[in-house]
Amino acid sequence: MHGRISRHLSFANVASGLSLFLVLTGGGAFAAGLIGPGDIKDNAVRSHHIKNGEVSRADLRAGSVGSSEVVNDSLAGADISEETLELAAGVPWHEIGDFFEPEFNQTGAACAWGNFDGDHNSAAYLRDRFGFVHLKGVVDADDIPDTIGCAATLPLFDADKLIFNLPAGYRPAKREVFATITGDGLGRVNVDGPQLLQALGPGAVSIDSPTTVAGAESWISLDGISFRCAPPGQDGCP
Repeated sequence: MHGRISRHLSFANVASGLSLFLVLTGGGAFAAGLIGPGDIKDNAVRSHHIKNGEVSRADLRAGSVGSSEVVNDSLAGADISEETLELAAGVPWHEIGDFFEPEFNQTGAACAWGNFDGDHNSAAYLRDRFGFVHLKGVVDADDIPDTIGCAATLPLFDADKLIFNLPAGYRPAKREVFATITGDGLGRVNVDGPQLLQALGPGAVSIDSPTTVAGAESWISLDGISFRCAPPGQDGCP
């Protein structure tokens, strides 16, 4: 009898002491491994069981927070990557001739380039989030007043064939050649990289044979021209 009472008292004393210890330490004994994942019933731990501010980034498994865990319209601009913002809002076109944008070549010997009219795409460029540069627009070459005119200079393909220059970060690695449509049939558009070719400057967008004088003076399409920017990791090129 005495042994059974002693064992009972010992167990009671241990249980009482353990309970007192848990109370005094605020449950810190859980961290010592007394309670494991198998001791917690599924869905038993709720928000009010967790002290505010206690869950940190290190407590979250990579990829465990997705769209369904985020309250709609709760993220501010600082919480969203620039890439995501561009994808949502659309990458803007850089219009040739706008403020802080490249200008049309209007300083040739006899030809000045510009947009064809207001009914077709204006000349512009953009770089998408994958690093591809896209051109658009319908352009033409007009005679500069008091000169001999485009017809006398374009066959020589001198500086008058330059339409505009793309800035750094929007150029290909080397010259790329594109077939296009003109008002006089098939034509050719060159897009240069950082190298200097025929004194047109880096990033030159220019015409070349078989583009004719009549085609250049009528209209030339830049729609659909696309290429990879270079070099990657410089001037915003991904």
